Amino acid sequence: MEKPSYPSLSLTTTLPCQPVLIVSPIRPFNNPTYAQVHDLPTELLCRIFEFCACPEPNVIATPHTFQPQYSPRWTQIMHVCRLWREVALSLTRLWTIVDFVCPQWTSTFLKHAKGLPITVVVDYSKLDMCARQHSLRQLFEHVDKIHTLSVDLHEPWDLQVDAELSEKMNNPAPNLQSLTLMAGRLSPLPGVELPFGLFSGLLPNLRRLHLKGSAFVRILLNSTYLPNLCALEIDDGRLSLPELKAILDRFPELQRLSLRSTIAFVEGYTDFTTLSPMPGLVHFEVTKVDPFVWDHCIKPALPPTIPSLKVHCQFTKRHGMDGALELITSAAAHAAFPPYPAGSAPALPLMVSIDERCSRISDARTIGVVCILGPVLQPARVFDLEIAGPLREPQANDLLLALCRALPHALAHAALLRVASVVHLSNFDWRAILELMPRLKEVAIVSPSPHYFIHAIGGEDGTTAQLERASLVKTTVGAHTVRDVEECVAARKRSGACAIKWRVQECIVTEALKARINRMTDGRVV
Repeated sequence: MEKPSYPSLSLTTTLPCQPVLIVSPIRPFNNPTYAQVHDLPTELLCRIFEFCACPEPNVIATPHTFQPQYSPRWTQIMHVCRLWREVALSLTRLWTIVDFVCPQWTSTFLKHAKGLPITVVVDYSKLDMCARQHSLRQLFEHVDKIHTLSVDLHEPWDLQVDAELSEKMNNPAPNLQSLTLMAGRLSPLPGVELPFGLFSGLLPNLRRLHLKGSAFVRILLNSTYLPNLCALEIDDGRLSLPELKAILDRFPELQRLSLRSTIAFVEGYTDFTTLSPMPGLVHFEVTKVDPFVWDHCIKPALPPTIPSLKVHCQFTKRHGMDGALELITSAAAHAAFPPYPAGSAPALPLMVSIDERCSRISDARTIGVVCILGPVLQPARVFDLEIAGPLREPQANDLLLALCRALPHALAHAALLRVASVVHLSNFDWRAILELMPRLKEVAIVSPSPHYFIHAIGGEDGTTAQLERASLVKTTVGAHTVRDVEECVAARKRSGACAIKWRVQECIVTEALKARINRMTDGRVV
């Protein structure tokens, strides 16, 4: 770490004044402790500086890592010595992630960023009422420097502004590329007006827009110039069909569209066939949607094939398993990939989530089916199955088999099968499912009772003769697991199948099943 060439900065800098206790020995160079620190290798000092100075990578996702009314913790390195202070002030990129904690530090960060593109995080729950207007006024005075902006409102009416700030908020944001607006409630209180003319609707370089709360949907619809928008996410808002139609009409060139919200019917709206097509869509996600809306409103607007598709439909008793099967086949038709050339192996994971539970609003049974297809970073061929039961219907097996048979090319190349279940696995014909995966090399199971699955991979009929590894987490304590594994090993020996390397653990799962199974297949769970 070399000393900067420019003169040392004075300690009376523009940084906020805070009480600092300075203890200095009379002869610092004769102090043994100082000598030890002074003699540390330069590489080690650089590593310590880097560890303390680099902003945490999750600072945007979790802005609460900063304490209110104090500087971000990494700025404490400026109190170590004059050299470290000069280095910190000279590294302008350290100051490009701005968390609105208090007006003093907001101006300090904006000053030392020196014109570099900045990321701004605004969390209203951390700001005093008197500081909100002043902080936002400073923000919109430098809006031309912001590339990423995330605003989390504690309540949607917190965004009420005075006339001066309202005028500043209408300034265009020519360099803004990612915008996130979140509200604590789904909709504002009656009589509360939000600044729907935010940035005057002029965001020429905006590529990603994430809106959480139906109060912000009008901002999207009233924006006048978003020519480069390619990724849109809407959470927690009850979208009506006319609003969905208006969004698709406004942005027909979207590449990524996520609608994590309930799409509601509007009385008298029956035109389900006029949605604008989206030929460039590479990722589509929709949750909490009625199957009728999927069939008549959403599906006609999708391209013939989509590299990444996620559909979550809510089924009630009036739909039954027949409706679920129909959804699976229609979703698979859009997500299915063409046959792979001979000798090629697709890097494609397939996840199926089947959920049957009682609604909190009524006693009506709700069945949700999620189909996810999409590319992965590593060249792994994975089939993920999550079962969040209780699935006691005999048609549940037909439901899973129908999906598996609808995507033969994906399953034919699957090398890893991961099953995460909170219920018993006795309702499924695992032998029939395994027959669809001739290249399967490894299985990983998390279940309270994997008895039936263990017997299915016994391999006496040669179905899983090529299987090499099996990882098992039993989420209930019992004495049957070892016996089941021993019977499976004996059955494979009798059939001449490949010996399986087993890893078995009994525990009560307290974390997400999928996260645990990922750790297990990576070899970190024994």
